[in-house]
Amino acid sequence: MAPLRILVVDDEAALRRGLRQLFSQRGHAVETAESCATACAVGERFDVAVLDLNLLDGEGDTLAEALITLNLADRVVFYTGSRDAGLIARAQQRGRLVMKDRPVEELVAAAEGDNDTDAE
Repeated sequence: MAPLRILVVDDEAALRRGLRQLFSQRGHAVETAESCATACAVGERFDVAVLDLNLLDGEGDTLAEALITLNLADRVVFYTGSRDAGLIARAQQRGRLVMKDRPVEELVAAAEGDNDTDAE
C-alpha cells in the first residue's frame, strides 16, 4: 500500500501521540491537531482524517464536512467513545466509524481503506 497522509484530530494528547506513532510505523505521514480550529489551520491536504466526535471546540461530524468542503481531506474515519446516537448517526453518513473500545486494528483497516472491515 502506498503511504497515506493522515490527519489525526483528538483532544486527548496521549491518544494523538499513540496514533501518530502507530500510523508512522506503518509508513504513513501523520499530522495531529487537538481541535477543529487547529485542524482547519493546518492548511494541508490529507488522504484521510481520523476524527474524534467530541472535540474541545465542536463536533467531529461538522469538522469532517468542513475538511471535505475545503478539499483538505479526501475521506474521514471517526474514532470515538461517544454514545450520542444522533451524533453517531450523522457521522456514519459522512464516513466510517470505529468505537474506541474496539481493537485498534479496526481503526487501522478503516483508515487504510479496508472497506470490508465491520468497524461498528
